[in-house]
Amino acid sequence: MGISYYYENLPRGEKDKFVIEVADAIGQSTSNTRLKMKNGRWSKTEIPIIEGIIAGRG
Repeated sequence: MGISYYYENLPRGEKDKFVIEVADAIGQSTSNTRLKMKNGRWSKTEIPIIEGIIAGRG
């Protein structure tokens, strides 16, 4: 499952929480993180961090 696919299928309130959680984990702004969600341009070091967040959310 892709990160952007996961994000797009979250309910509206959960999208904001997910973006904030990811932004904090990768040390970037929420606006930049939202842009990355849209474009899917993640660095190789960010992908395992985000996959860990998704796995932790169940």
